[in-house]
Amino acid sequence: SAATFNVNYVNESQSDPWPAEARDAFDYATAVWASLVSSPVAINVEATWADLGACSGNSFTLGAAGPQLIWADFVGAPNSSTWYPDALADALRGFDLGNGDTDILAEFNSQCGPGQGNRWYFGTDGNTPAGRIDFASVVIHELAHGLGFFGSAIVDDGSPANGQECNGTGGVGCLGLGDTADPVVYDRFAEDAAGTALLTYVNPSVQLASVLRGVQGGGVFFDGFGARQANGGLPAQLYTDDPFESAVSFSHLDESTFNDTPHALMTPFLSQAEAIHSPGAVVCGMMADIGWSVTGQCENGGGAVEVEDFELSSAYPNPTAGSAAIELAVEIEQDVDIGLFDVVGRRLATIYSGDLAANTRFTFTIPAESQGVRGAGVYFVHVVAQTFRATRAVVVVR
Repeated sequence: SAATFNVNYVNESQSDPWPAEARDAFDYATAVWASLVSSPVAINVEATWADLGACSGNSFTLGAAGPQLIWADFVGAPNSSTWYPDALADALRGFDLGNGDTDILAEFNSQCGPGQGNRWYFGTDGNTPAGRIDFASVVIHELAHGLGFFGSAIVDDGSPANGQECNGTGGVGCLGLGDTADPVVYDRFAEDAAGTALLTYVNPSVQLASVLRGVQGGGVFFDGFGARQANGGLPAQLYTDDPFESAVSFSHLDESTFNDTPHALMTPFLSQAEAIHSPGAVVCGMMADIGWSVTGQCENGGGAVEVEDFELSSAYPNPTAGSAAIELAVEIEQDVDIGLFDVVGRRLATIYSGDLAANTRFTFTIPAESQGVRGAGVYFVHVVAQTFRATRAVVVVR
């Protein structure tokens, strides 16, 4: 495992505790993410078996998860004035900023469990029966939100009963959290179809709301190097709907674009009998864009790693305050190009270009600031060879 998850199982009602098979499936789901993201700090999850409403019909609440805390301007943060979810902030800083507190709060609907709606399927084989909901798929999805797959966008409904979501004016959209409306790191990659960053829109504004609702701007997209690499060179389209759906719109991949694809885990809706146990390469690319060090298994889409004719290490040290290194070995002698790129895909430096001998482990230096790296942030080492392509992320801190 590249990361360690510690789970504290909490029962909302002592008369309806976590079923043992549900806990087993939850442990399976944490093991999936533990193999995909790297962290020197254990990720603490509090998982509550809770009554989230009747589990009947074709639409009901399955679960929810998010970070307990968010952090900005900590040592090791790739961007200033930017909020990072607890687990990611810990990974970037290299120690537990919350002193052992819970990183991710999660809850799952007990009304779908045995003795209630009996809609959950707790098996981990992916063979979900008709009419049942695959529990492991839901947990893997929700843990992604807790790890940082979410943005701060909202459209104000103008109802005082729901609080002042933006400025209290109905139909106004906004981004950012806190008194200074600093963005969540995910927000920094959001743009419209023309490539205009949403953070450059007047905030709050009716125009921003129109973009977030998908009625202006041609949709909303996540544009990062990792996302593009996994999506055929294109930014990944995010889900929009009119009216804007809080906690659904913006913080998921577009349903019509990615449903029934290997990247469907982070679409907003899960069908009955549908099982998705891998995040897909697009989601892995997005996680790398926001700052996670992801494993080769994640870049493979989160499924079983196929036998390759090369070995490429993660960057080390990572995070780094200066130069870093990466190791590569190939089984077949071939031409290799190794480049350093920023999050929008600009090539900053050529690390190596030429023939690489077989069955020898080579170490390459990732350049420091004077040689191409432009300050703190997330960068990508992209390797293009005759028989493979691969990418590794490196976080630079100052």
